[in-house]
Amino acid sequence: MLQFLIKYKLYFLGILVGLIAGYVYYAQVGCLTESCAITSNPWASTAYGGIFGYFIADFAGKRKKPVFENEELDTKSPTDINT
Repeated sequence: MLQFLIKYKLYFLGILVGLIAGYVYYAQVGCLTESCAITSNPWASTAYGGIFGYFIADFAGKRKKPVFENEELDTKSPTDINT
């Protein structure tokens, strides 16, 4: 269980921050007339914040892989081709 938490700690942190941000958004900006589907309900606002936090963490956790893992980068500029 501990290995699972360590492996996905970025996602859990993103969800936690999103949940807190969603509730703060409800508390500070929320809709008083209950005509707003998300911001008038603290549960919905918190849930959407958690989902958004997960997506941000997922985007932040992705790293670019090299195109060719076994080849070095070509450091020559286009003008040095003939030299």
